[in-house]
Amino acid sequence: MAGPFPGMDPFLEKPGFWQEFHNSFIALLNIVINRELPSRFLSYTQVRMIQDEDEFRREAYLEIFDRTNRSHVVMVIELLSPENKHGKGREEYQRKQQAVLQSQAHLLEIDLLRGGEHTVAAPREGALALGSYSYLLSLANAQEPGKILLWRIGLADRLPMLELPLTADVPPFTLDLQAVFDRCYDENRYAELLEVAYTQSAEPTFTEEEAAWSHECLEGYVVS
Repeated sequence: MAGPFPGMDPFLEKPGFWQEFHNSFIALLNIVINRELPSRFLSYTQVRMIQDEDEFRREAYLEIFDRTNRSHVVMVIELLSPENKHGKGREEYQRKQQAVLQSQAHLLEIDLLRGGEHTVAAPREGALALGSYSYLLSLANAQEPGKILLWRIGLADRLPMLELPLTADVPPFTLDLQAVFDRCYDENRYAELLEVAYTQSAEPTFTEEEAAWSHECLEGYVVS
């Protein structure tokens, strides 16, 4: 079932939903990317332990490697979690972020969270200079050191179509991020999971304008 919003669903950020979404989205993203990649490259899931207050839990991310040189990680893809955007979890994430930035790998960071501190590699000042936004994507291209591409995404915007680099001798591959999200939402039956949440306030709280827009999207939306 399609969701009520044209892009990201902000209600997935409410407590209790994000970890399920994170794991499902990364798993599906891995499948989709492997179908798009040339046969020379493979995407696979990596898992690390992250600290959530006094507890530790597993967090998945993706690496793309070159089959002709399996020690060469071509790209790291991160979907940021709430723990990545505050406190000790943010500090640990940024240490790993810097390690990737200093390596030969590209770094794609997908931040679909409205809450938390600015954490992606692209500078916060550059994002704010063009006005308000809800979500961010950041791409550090290892072939162009020091250059970071930034996508600013509004609450009502669709997620972008991306052209992602591999190696200098291979053309970029295409990733339709909105199509991945839509499929994730449908196949995991998030309409039913979020049915009660849609009757409550979003977290972080919407502005009046955002709340009116959300109400308009949800008005008449029936979970079948």
